[in-house]
Amino acid sequence: MVTKKLEPVVEYCRNKIQRRLNLRNLPDIRVKIRNYEGPDSKGRYKIQPNEWNIIEPAEFWCDIGYFKNVVGQLREEYPQLYRDTDWQTPPTAFLIEPIISFCSSTMKVTGGINWLVIGVLKNKEKYCAVLDVEVRPMFRKCGLANLMKDTEFELAKRQKCGFIHTWHWAGNPNFNAAIVPGLKRGFTLYHGQPNDGELYEDRDHVHLRYYFDRTKKRCVQVKTNDGKVFLSPIDNHAIIDYLEACPNQYPGRMIHRIEEYSKSKVKIKRK
Repeated sequence: MVTKKLEPVVEYCRNKIQRRLNLRNLPDIRVKIRNYEGPDSKGRYKIQPNEWNIIEPAEFWCDIGYFKNVVGQLREEYPQLYRDTDWQTPPTAFLIEPIISFCSSTMKVTGGINWLVIGVLKNKEKYCAVLDVEVRPMFRKCGLANLMKDTEFELAKRQKCGFIHTWHWAGNPNFNAAIVPGLKRGFTLYHGQPNDGELYEDRDHVHLRYYFDRTKKRCVQVKTNDGKVFLSPIDNHAIIDYLEACPNQYPGRMIHRIEEYSKSKVKIKRK
């Protein structure tokens, strides 16, 4: 699935991959959204097989059986969302998989994966939770994370989700590449209730959330270890610049605290 809106992103990825791999011709990139069967009577899900002839598709790239564990992965990654889910409406799962083919040949490889689960909360609000995002090492910094994020955004919007929720490990050496696509999209750095079971920045987990209803848009205050203070999403581009300028090997660990912003608490000076 490559819509007209995604064509410029795809073209950017093609050019970056061509330069990275020193290819004579531009590679072809297609985005496959793979559906799931299930749940069955025992609550199990089964990913539909990939019909394309792909070398090392996602289900072999990652551990065998990994993508079948939809409910277990949701419970592990998002304890609060799991508890708040209305299980009378079973969640659906999708796997976004950019496929790279070289020189118009039959050789195709998976460039990355974006694994999503879409569920309904007890208050009837629909959500999209990102279970896993990875870019194959040979294709990193070629724009595939942005391509998968844009596809995720369009899919969640088409599914009429109220919000998208994702998190990243602060110690990820590719933290910037992982977090920048969401920040550019207007995601808010997020911190829920301290007793909801999620791991937050005090445990090296940085969360982001995007509300499709922009009336729910609210600023949070982001404090860094060296005393800088930002608002998200208002200062998202400044946050990106700050993280990219960080000498720390793990810039995500520079995010000390994310909390709801109150004008009575702090006044941020802007140049």
